[in-house]
Amino acid sequence: MPVGTFAVMPSTGLPGQDQLRIELSGASANDDGQQLADLINEFSTIRCPQSLGEFRQLFKDLQTPAGPLARFVFVQSQLTTTDEGAEIRAWLRAWPDSRYAEIRNELRSAVDSLPDARITFAGEPFPAMVCSPELSAAAAHLRGVLGAHAVTVQHAAFPFNGEDFALFVQRVPGAMFILGVANPDAGHNGIPHSPDFAADEHAIGVGVRSMAGVSVKPNQPPFVNSNICP
Repeated sequence: MPVGTFAVMPSTGLPGQDQLRIELSGASANDDGQQLADLINEFSTIRCPQSLGEFRQLFKDLQTPAGPLARFVFVQSQLTTTDEGAEIRAWLRAWPDSRYAEIRNELRSAVDSLPDARITFAGEPFPAMVCSPELSAAAAHLRGVLGAHAVTVQHAAFPFNGEDFALFVQRVPGAMFILGVANPDAGHNGIPHSPDFAADEHAIGVGVRSMAGVSVKPNQPPFVNSNICP
């Protein structure tokens, strides 16, 4: 997202996560393990973007109501085989949270059909972080300050990240705002966790002033449009 812009996520946010482990023994453990690993990977409906163009398409999909990311599953798995048996470890992110129960039932059925296989889950799935639509309504204030073009609404959850803020918003309403930091002309791609990540530091001033305005009463703006960007 370009520096000087925001995104809000009313009723969406970031997905939770489920973790599982499958242990296999017996003469066919390695073959059965490969088949189960393939089955688990088939649940995945998306893959990580591999290029800047795919990242841009991802953000278009996030901004599309009832678009391709309205429901998704993202899977990462690891199969380890030895002479004694095989083990699969897998991590799943899904939206909405109800998908986890469906996937667990299908995986249990597949594993139960094998005599020497056992599946365990790491407790209950970690919950999704769902932003309050009421608090996300601060977007109206941001549009008034930054301009309508500078604030977008994400209608789907970003598939590849989670957030322990999810536990907080189960107790107290909360919302996350996404601040743009990209400036391609200056060589700042703004993609977190990428090897060449860089952020335009002008975003700091934009973020501080905008969030300060969100925090005060709407009829007492602390700044005017001309002061929002350094």
